[in-house]
This record gives sequence, C-alpha cells and structure tokens, in this order.
Amino acid sequence: MATKTKKSVLAEIIISLVFGLIFGGLVLFLSTLGADTIIKWVLIVTGIIIVITNIAPLIRGIVNLAHKEKGGLFDVIVSAIAMVLGIVMIVYQNAIVSTIITVLLAIYLIVLPIIRIVIAPSKKEQLSKEWIRILIGAILIVFLPAILGAADAIINLLLMIVGIVIIVLTVLSFVLSLIAYIKATKKADEEAPVEVEAETAEATEE
Repeated sequence: MATKTKKSVLAEIIISLVFGLIFGGLVLFLSTLGADTIIKWVLIVTGIIIVITNIAPLIRGIVNLAHKEKGGLFDVIVSAIAMVLGIVMIVYQNAIVSTIITVLLAIYLIVLPIIRIVIAPSKKEQLSKEWIRILIGAILIVFLPAILGAADAIINLLLMIVGIVIIVLTVLSFVLSLIAYIKATKKADEEAPVEVEAETAEATEE
C-alpha cells in the first residue's frame, strides 16, 4: 500500500466518521424542537441537498445529450424535475403543497434509484451512487406523519432513535474500517521487504 493511498484511505475513514457524527448530532438536535420547526428545516435542508446532488447528473445528462449518448435525455429530465421540487421545498412552506411534494419526492427518491440499481451492470457501484437519495427519501417518509399532524412526541422519539442509531453505526463503521486499514497497512509493510529482496536477487543473477 503506497503512502499516498494510505493517507487517502485514512482520510476517507476520518471524513466518514466526522460527517456521520455531525449528521447524527443534527438529528438529535432536531429531536429537541417542535414538529413545525422540524418540518420546516427538514424540507429546506432536504431541498438544498436535492438541488446540489442533482447538479452533476444534470450537467452529465446535458453533455451526453449533446453527444447523442444513450440516457442523456433521461438524466436531464429526472435531474431537472428533482431540482425544481427541491427549490419548491426550499422557498414554499405551505402545508398542503409541502405534503404533496414530500410524498412525490420520497417516492421519486426511493423508487428510481432502486430501479437504476436493479438494471445496472454493476449493482454495488450503482448503490454507492444512489444510497444518499434513498436515505433522503426514507427520511422524508419518516417525517410524513408529522406533516399529516402526528404528535410532537412521536416525531421527537423517532428522531432521537434515528440520531442514536446513526451515531452508533458511524462509530462502529469507523472502528471496523480502522481495523481493516491497520491490517492492510501491516500486511503491505510485511510484503514490501520481500518484494525488494526478490528484485535484488534477480538483479544479482543477471
């Protein structure tokens, strides 16, 4: 394992830990707020994330469309629709409109990514691209009872559970990733001298 690779892998592990803890902490913080405030900020933040995450697919779709490559038009339409819905969620907080948009967006964010994963040649690679959309859709579904008038206590409890689970899974993932990283690094260090000795021996024989 090269030094650059070691640093990049370790950086990814640390970044995953930091983002996971931040996300879990935000969810726990939301559990202390009222349902109306929660819904407002969840819709705004979700809208921002949706807009940002669809910029690249939209650009890619436009480029593919310009080169007449397959799937370009589909990417443009899907990304554009998502961005419009995201923008509406950010600027428009009417309860009825927000409810309709949230339901449609949740279905859109879960169903389409699953379809892409199913039809993709490399399902694991596609899953790595789609999991964030599925997660956002799942979060919207979790918040749907609050949009429809559920009690604050239920929402706060759900948020507290989700926040704790996220933090626990993040820490567990960090520990497991760190252990795997240490083992891989140790193995690479042990194999390096052997490779050098073999090359030296070959050079001597020549």
